[in-house]
Amino acid sequence: MKLGITREDIVNAVKLDIELLIKSPQKIKDVVNRLEKDHDIPRSDVLQLLNTEATLNNIDLIELGIIGETIALAVGKGKDWLYQYFNPPEIERMSVYKRAEVDTSISLSFKPAIKLNDNVFIIGVSRQDIAKMYDKGLFTWDEKIQREGKRKTYNNVVFSIPKLNEASVREIKEQVLQNVLVENELAYNLVKDSADDGVELYYNEETFELTFAPKFIGQIIDGMHRTAGIHMAWMEDNNISGYMPIRISNYTTKEATRYQYELSKMTPIDKSRLQVLSHERINDRIVNNLKVDGRLRNRISNVSIPDRKMGELVAYIVLSDAFYHLFEKQNNTKTGKLTEEFSEYLTYLFEYYEDDYLNDASSLLFKNKFFYWHVYIFKKMLENEVSFHLLHKIINVDYFNKHFVLESFGTKQINDHQIRGEKEKQGLWLMNKMLAASDLLKT
Repeated sequence: MKLGITREDIVNAVKLDIELLIKSPQKIKDVVNRLEKDHDIPRSDVLQLLNTEATLNNIDLIELGIIGETIALAVGKGKDWLYQYFNPPEIERMSVYKRAEVDTSISLSFKPAIKLNDNVFIIGVSRQDIAKMYDKGLFTWDEKIQREGKRKTYNNVVFSIPKLNEASVREIKEQVLQNVLVENELAYNLVKDSADDGVELYYNEETFELTFAPKFIGQIIDGMHRTAGIHMAWMEDNNISGYMPIRISNYTTKEATRYQYELSKMTPIDKSRLQVLSHERINDRIVNNLKVDGRLRNRISNVSIPDRKMGELVAYIVLSDAFYHLFEKQNNTKTGKLTEEFSEYLTYLFEYYEDDYLNDASSLLFKNKFFYWHVYIFKKMLENEVSFHLLHKIINVDYFNKHFVLESFGTKQINDHQIRGEKEKQGLWLMNKMLAASDLLKT
């Protein structure tokens, strides 16, 4: 890409052109045909890109340029579109590019399969095969079962597509590519009586092998985001590794809907996870950036209780609350600058204290809820124009530990409310007491 151009710039430009393109069915057809003829990009992939724009964030950069140029030409943009974003060597590669043929063959037999009852089984399926099944449309989103989708129009026909959270799908894609995605169970359904002969599943009691019928209607009951993320990862790297457990059922749509409803009651969405999906706070952009770059990369948990064994340190909701209460409410929404500055703060925090205190049970410095107060200290250093390299003169480890908290409150056990949230007066009082040893900050 040209200097100063980001992938996001190109994606946004293509998205704008797609909005113009979808108004003309003939132009869509022309784009699909040209990409398939000149570059061996299957029409099914192109149509998916047009219908689910989130996938633009995950395709190969060369293909993004080719598709972007083809759409731009179709909607009347100039022939210099590519030169706005790419360098000559990249453009030359695009002119001769052909997509390599991908093996999309898939077996519909799985063993061992655990039989739970006559119409429910548990199988292990490779992530490659999950992506291929989704790519072939064997298992898809069904509005009757999942939450309401969003409307799209194609050839004057209005239809629904899943309303996916792009940030969540991108995160899952990255976890798949790094082979660190947690193997949580997916739930797929082969609709009862949808096969030609009315039998969707064949189970061999002797070999424990489960076989799908050649044709059936497949529904994704639970795991739409994970399925989409796995598929996007496979589009980027056809050799993704790992397996996922899948609960296979043979329900009617009504029975599948009931199961999904019961499932949602049993697993209410975690408060931190809800904040990840909400996009309601401007400064959540900071947390999203911290998740993928810097000292907290892969250390921010989407759920309220981080898994220390997996290297997680802080819940998304803790940092979200901190930046919301301490910055956003005061109309300080310069997210780019705040991200850069807080990343620098974290660099010194980890350099000074990680080796000795990251796994110290008595230290508060790297405890989940205490990261709220790191944002507080960060803010105070900005207000007092104190350089972050002086952090060791502000944080006195004799005060930032459980023993000091117990002594301060005269109790035998730390109450969670004593160390969290600006709205907790006890926490604010305690923090100012901890910082009192330093003459660099005015609290």
